[in-house]
Amino acid sequence: MWVFILIDKQRWVQQLSMANVPCYFTLSSTITEHLFMQEKTELTKREREILYYVALGYQRKRIATAMQVSVNTVGTHLTHLHKATKTHSMSELAIWAINNGYNKKPQ
Repeated sequence: MWVFILIDKQRWVQQLSMANVPCYFTLSSTITEHLFMQEKTELTKREREILYYVALGYQRKRIATAMQVSVNTVGTHLTHLHKATKTHSMSELAIWAINNGYNKKPQ
């Protein structure tokens, strides 16, 4: 759900305003521009598979279980993905993955 809130921020803020709920949610314009920018990055098959699980909201341990690899292996792939996508957190990486079409099961 946290990914949906970030992606659909404007509608979420409007709904909170209509419900008279104070909203203190902001993202800097540079972060927003980067996360919503479509980028073509050359990724390995394993990295694309990890991005799929990140887009689903999985954390390291659950990704490792799903892929039948160690948590350290997933961590290494995530480090490479963060560098390749210029993201700094799992939530940023999830947003990037969804916006770049990695939320579909890789073949």
